Amino acid sequence: MTARDGRPLQSRPEILKLARLLHRDPDSLSYLEALPVDDLRRLREQVTDVLFSANERTFARLAAASKLLPAALNATIAQRAFGPVLAARITGQLEPSRAVEVAERLPTSFLADVAIELDPRRASDVIARIPPDQIAAITRELVRRDEHVTMGRFIGHLPNAAIAAALEATDDRALLRTGFVLEQKSRLVQVAELLGPERLEGVIDAACGDDLWPEALDLLAHLDTARQCRLIEQAVQRDALLESLVQAAERHGIWDDVLGLQSVTGEASRERFIRYVEERHPELVSRLGPLGRRA
Repeated sequence: MTARDGRPLQSRPEILKLARLLHRDPDSLSYLEALPVDDLRRLREQVTDVLFSANERTFARLAAASKLLPAALNATIAQRAFGPVLAARITGQLEPSRAVEVAERLPTSFLADVAIELDPRRASDVIARIPPDQIAAITRELVRRDEHVTMGRFIGHLPNAAIAAALEATDDRALLRTGFVLEQKSRLVQVAELLGPERLEGVIDAACGDDLWPEALDLLAHLDTARQCRLIEQAVQRDALLESLVQAAERHGIWDDVLGLQSVTGEASRERFIRYVEERHPELVSRLGPLGRRA
């Protein structure tokens, strides 16, 4: 996916994730967009390792000491003495069952703070044991804060029941933005299955209403061909949605992605898309490329 200024849109999720990690404005890191996506990912992972490896022995000793205290007291200490940053560092050192026991006694707002600072890779067993209803509550708080990067980092560590609970707590707009920065894009097929056909259609509507077509096309690109075909064919039957897609393709420079997905649909759907562009936007016919060369 490439923007009209030549910068790859694939790099945007990595820029967003690195900016969140460093507590920086994403635009301040825009100069990194020229780097290959894999290099950006490695840079982010290296920065994460540096941040979370510092003082690891100290955190291990604190985690060991916490075993001597009741879970309620540990929860109080986490809030009033440690704060979310230190609590996040210690979480990965705790026994998963013990960490979950402490988490049950912490308010949702503090758990959301901790989630933002946590490296999910170091606390995967803990995350997997958090009850679905608590995952839903934390998700609602993260959605309220627009913490899509944080949510995208956690989905790959959740069991199906917790993912389903998180999806219920996420609106369609937030879902698109979270999917865009998802760590394991292969999980999008599973997410689509949990959402069901009607909810997926709502997600596409959100792309139209909130100018999130780059995010929607990224989602579609990671779905199976049958779902891609069904969603695109439904979209091109609605003029308002089709108009939004065409305008977004031009505005964001993502015609290649739009045309690539059109190629998996049936002939009738492709014909309607081509005819729409020819009739409503003749100035953009050249954008159709080979797709527009009909006999």
